[in-house]
Amino acid sequence: MKKIGLFLSILIVTMTMQAASYGGLTVNSWSIGQVSPTSFTSIDGKVTLNITNTRAKMSFSDISGVIYSKTGEMFIIGSADNFSIRKGTSDIVVTGHGSLASYQAVLSLLRNFSLNPADYTADIKAKVKVGLLRTRQVEQKNVPLSTFIK
Repeated sequence: MKKIGLFLSILIVTMTMQAASYGGLTVNSWSIGQVSPTSFTSIDGKVTLNITNTRAKMSFSDISGVIYSKTGEMFIIGSADNFSIRKGTSDIVVTGHGSLASYQAVLSLLRNFSLNPADYTADIKAKVKVGLLRTRQVEQKNVPLSTFIK
C-alpha cells in the first residue's frame, strides 16, 4: 500500500503541476500527508503544496489522471478534489483518490515494481478558472513523471 500511496501522491502533484502550467503558478515544495487505504487496490491521500500564485484567484475542478507503466499499460487511475488558490504564496492541501487500474497492475506491482519516475508517464485533465474568466479545460498527455520527480 505504501507504493500505491507514493504513486497517488506523485499523481496528485503531477496533476496539480500540470494544471499550474496554465500560467502564473509555481509549486515551491510539496509533501505527502495522510495516506489511507480504502480497499486492497485503492487508496486516499493528502498532499500539502506550497504554491506561489502571481495571478488572480484560481479554481481547479474535475481533476483526473492516469499513470501508465513503461509498457503503456494503465497502472493507476486517480482524481483530486476541487481546490482554489488565492493570489500570493500559500500552503494548500489537496486530497486525492487513486486505484490500481487492474489486477494485472497488482501483480506487476508485486513482481517487478520500479520506483524510477522515468518508467512512468501520465495523462492529466483539469478545469481551471482564473479570476472571473470562463473555465478552461487543461489536458496533457504522455507527461513523463521524471519531469517532476528527481
